[in-house]
Amino acid sequence: MKEKLGLQIAVCDDEAKERANLRKMLVMELNTAHVDCYASGDDLLEAGKSYNLIFLDIEMPGTSGMEMARRLRRDKRSDLLVFLTAYDRYMPSAFEVRAFRYLLKPWKKEDIRSVLQAAYQEILARQMLAVPLPDKAMTALPLNEIRLLESLGDQSCIYTADKKVISPEPLKYWEDQLDSTLFGRVSRQYIVAYQQISDLKHNQLYLAGLKQPILLPRRQVKAVEAAWLDYLRFYAQPL
Repeated sequence: MKEKLGLQIAVCDDEAKERANLRKMLVMELNTAHVDCYASGDDLLEAGKSYNLIFLDIEMPGTSGMEMARRLRRDKRSDLLVFLTAYDRYMPSAFEVRAFRYLLKPWKKEDIRSVLQAAYQEILARQMLAVPLPDKAMTALPLNEIRLLESLGDQSCIYTADKKVISPEPLKYWEDQLDSTLFGRVSRQYIVAYQQISDLKHNQLYLAGLKQPILLPRRQVKAVEAAWLDYLRFYAQPL
């Protein structure tokens, strides 16, 4: 999990220009995303690959985008489905297959950017962090609920909104495990989740739900601010 959240994305559209334009946009927005392109629903189904996110045209030769979505759901696939179509008449059917978004062509960059931000939040909400416990047991914490991790010498403490979990692993272990664009080592004592930062004033870092700020070494302030802004640019869900 050291790298930026690398989404596995598929684009399925029978128009080559549409595929190329959307792929270019996706790679520009998320440069670590892996994007596969398919000219038909049959091609996508034959590939047999799972994706975090699938952009689907609806009216295509052979298997339509809607029929393909039904097959994916029958197979218990949980890929996030985004329909891209010139028609709004398919919207009721899109709800039946639990479409994540329904966009009308011609799409705008802002539409795709909003979809990527929302998809990131949804995917992150599904991810769990495996945490070793002192008694050699394991527990799992939702990644998007973690606020910060604190060094306790050779051990560490992981904080969420409603609990804290002691782990025998040192902070360095978590620094190596966690995605560095989602979590940052802001001092010798703490790793914080960038999505939990509410403010940064001088060398005082404020986290959501915590009254007392974390004091940053002054030499770290610019680096922490830059990493936080980078997180906001790529991942923050607009209000």
